[in-house]
Parts: sequence; structure tokens; C-alpha cells
Amino acid sequence: MTAADARAAAGVMLAESDSLVRALPGLLDELSEADRQRLRLIGRDKALESGQFVWQQGDGQTGIYLIRSGRIRSYYVAPSGREVTLAYWFPGNFVGGPDLFGTGPHMWTSVAVEASQLTFLPGPALRKLALESATIAVAVAVSAVVVYWRDGQARFLEILFSDLALFVDILPKVLAACLIAAFVAVLMPRETVMRWVGAESGLLGIVIATLAGTICPGGPITIFPIAAAFVAIGADTGAAIAFITSWTLLGYARILVWELPFFGGEFVIWRTIISIPLPIVAGFLARFIAGRLAARKRSEGDGGA
Repeated sequence: MTAADARAAAGVMLAESDSLVRALPGLLDELSEADRQRLRLIGRDKALESGQFVWQQGDGQTGIYLIRSGRIRSYYVAPSGREVTLAYWFPGNFVGGPDLFGTGPHMWTSVAVEASQLTFLPGPALRKLALESATIAVAVAVSAVVVYWRDGQARFLEILFSDLALFVDILPKVLAACLIAAFVAVLMPRETVMRWVGAESGLLGIVIATLAGTICPGGPITIFPIAAAFVAIGADTGAAIAFITSWTLLGYARILVWELPFFGGEFVIWRTIISIPLPIVAGFLARFIAGRLAARKRSEGDGGA
């Protein structure tokens, strides 16, 4: 097999014949550009020279590495000290399995065979994205098939049961968020909501929704049901859009937990300053479009009458 053919194979397992080498799907192959950008935001670039370890056998798993250039060799160190090569990996592949989300020890060593550029995706952040995005979840599912093919049923089931435990852990939170949203809809006076964040609330309503999104904790499991509940009891579309956009761009929890550790203070300050007007602009734009659509619907109804 030539070097070009090896790269086209996208990950070469040990085989006695070239005809036995099967192409492996890249983790990013089926993702939209938006989802690729979300992965890039949680990723950290890492450059390795030839001979540098990605990790060593027995090290704790913390996530996976996407290979952008170069070549990575994975091998198992037998008790005798002999190195048994398992695979060579090329651009488009990822290394870091069998547990995609980063728990337990590494079962083998991975080392750069040549100068390589990698992107590290932390396990917890990747798990969170997989739960939020259907296409990323599909990509992870494809990767799980690769893990099954590569590492066998026992390891695959171990990871599967671990993820099922995560699902069982999250399910009560989803139910609790829906319950909170139902309480909001019942307990909040409709007149108060309409006065402060309704269609006639003007700039003040958009600003209030923006501030609420900034200080509201929790993930999408909590935020979206609450936003829907407010719309149901009188908040207008513009305020809801401003609330969600503000939570996405300016939420303090996201800044403290995700952005500061990865990007540092200077980046976060400038990104926040640039993002401040965006929820207000989005809110007014949504309010304008919703108003035009409502007026058009009314005119069509009058015309039909």
C-alpha cells in the first residue's frame, strides 16, 4: 500500500493483506458547518513532533484527539515489554477511544510517527455537545460503531452502559425543567408578564429579557422550557429571542465554566463586549418579523371574510 492509499484508507488496522483494510469514517464527515464550528470552540490545538506521545498506556482518558495533519501510531505494550502495533491513524481520524467521553485508563499508547497537528476535544464538553446536537450525536454513534469493530463487544457494552447511566441521570433534570416551566406558567400573573416583556413593552422589555438571559443559570434543558412558558403567558417573540440569545452569548455560567479556562480573560472580555448588542438586535428583529407576519395573517383573514 502506498502512502497515498494509506491516507485514503483513513486509519489502517493490522492486516495480512491490503484487501482487508477498510476505510473508517471521519468524525466530522457528516457534520454541518455550524456543528463543526461548535466542535472547534471546545477544541484545543496541539502540535507534536515525531516521537512525542499523545498519551501512554495506563494514563487517564480525558477526551479524544482529531488528527488534522501527520500520522499517529497506536500500540499495546505487552507484559514482556514488546510493542504490538494496533493501527496507524491519518488526517480525518480521531484517537482516544474506546471511551469517546474520557473516563478510565487508556488501554494502549499513541505516539506521533511524524510531525502532527491535533485538536483535543475534552470528554465532558463533547458529551454535552452530543446531547445538544442531533448531527453530532449521529457522528458519535458512527464512531461508536468503529469502536465496536475495533475493540470488541465487551468494551463497547461497558461504554454503552456508562452512557445509559448518564441518560438516566439527565432524565429527571429534563422532567424537573418541564415542571418548573409549568409552575412559571401557572404562578406568574399574565398581566405582569405582558406589561414587562409583552409585545408593547418596547425597548425596556427587550433589555429585561436580555438581562434575564445573562443571569439565568442552567443548560438548554432548563432554558428552553422556561422561555416557552413565558411566551405561553404573554411574553412576545422578540423578548423570548432576546432571552435565549443572551443566555447563549452572555450567560455567566458559560463564560466561567467554558470560555475563561479555554480562551483566557482578554478573549472573553472582547467577545462579551462585541456580543452585548446582539440579543437586543435579535429581539427587535424577531419582534418586527413576528409583527409583520401577524399583520399579514390578519389581512388575509379579513380578505377571506
